[in-house]
Amino acid sequence: MSRAYTKEEVKDEMLDYFKALARYWSSQGNITDLEKCEGVAFSILVALDGCSMSLPSIDLVLRPNPEDKDFLIGEGENWYENGMAINNNCTLHDEFCKKEN
Repeated sequence: MSRAYTKEEVKDEMLDYFKALARYWSSQGNITDLEKCEGVAFSILVALDGCSMSLPSIDLVLRPNPEDKDFLIGEGENWYENGMAINNNCTLHDEFCKKEN
């Protein structure tokens, strides 16, 4: 009988996939170290966006320390809003490619 994946299974699948990406990019001998690092970052973002065959899309949701907001307001600084999903209206791997070095 089919069932939903458990949280532990999904976490293990994601971490195994990220480890495989690191192994793949580290073995690429014809590019610079920076290109390898950017390849790993891009590949992880592709996976988070749900554009790989391995994982569905994953929301990145901010969870700052509950005490941060009041402290930062008191300091006149900006704060991170709890629960904000930063990738619900974009594909991060596309945004990554648009960023200047």
